[in-house]
Amino acid sequence: MAGCAPEPNDFLVVHHRAHGCDPNATENSIAGARCIVNACHAGSAPCALEGDARIARVKGGSLGDDLEILWIHDGSTSRTADCGGDAVDFPGDEPAPSERLAACRLIRPDGSLSDEPIPTLDDALAALAGSRVTIFLELKTVGDPLLDARLIEGTAAKLGTARGQTIFASFDSNALKRIRELVPEAPTACFAPSGGTGTKVLKVLSGEILGDVDDCLRDGHSYVFVPPNFIDASVVGHALHGGAGLGTFGADTATAYDAVRTWAHRLDIVYADHPSMFRDLR
Repeated sequence: MAGCAPEPNDFLVVHHRAHGCDPNATENSIAGARCIVNACHAGSAPCALEGDARIARVKGGSLGDDLEILWIHDGSTSRTADCGGDAVDFPGDEPAPSERLAACRLIRPDGSLSDEPIPTLDDALAALAGSRVTIFLELKTVGDPLLDARLIEGTAAKLGTARGQTIFASFDSNALKRIRELVPEAPTACFAPSGGTGTKVLKVLSGEILGDVDDCLRDGHSYVFVPPNFIDASVVGHALHGGAGLGTFGADTATAYDAVRTWAHRLDIVYADHPSMFRDLR
């Protein structure tokens, strides 16, 4: 894991949603995770990936009460999986039949269907077990107190041997507070600015992003994540003064790459869909 005071350009590159290793693997796929594990072992790729934990109503789910934790970013299968009919939404109003979810197939980057179903969190953790890969696990809460509690508590219970290799991230400060109670040894990463896209832009223009950074620091998180185009000297200074590592995400456009290059000596973590973009910066 990256430290909070890195040497110049010693940031950790993280395979965002398990992208950037297997070109034929879709996001958050077991194929992508296995590629990263093998490449990490061979010393040919960064030893870190990011993935998403999302709760779903599924008949016979492993949490009981027809609930399951999936390894998926979106709240619907419409973008990343073909379920042979209408998209499946998560968490869903009614439990989806397990056989319907099992019939879903992840969509490859070229639009073709893979042989891989939507993974559960259990599937992802099994693929990463025993490896040196650091797991950045984003908790995708839905605003329902009961479901969010089941997601967080279920995730903590499922970690097993991955407890020592997991860093939790979320846009939900309450989720991070709760997971720290359950897994106190795990670092946490907070995102700033908070809010929707329009709100984020206004916060940057008005300087309010620093308030969100300070909220992350006040809550004692190990890392603060800020989009690359929003990083400036004030953000860097606040993060360093607060003793937190600085991370960024969404860094794969030319403009964002330039921002990462500018602040590479101050960054701890870069989420990347194309990790090879950043080899020259390290």
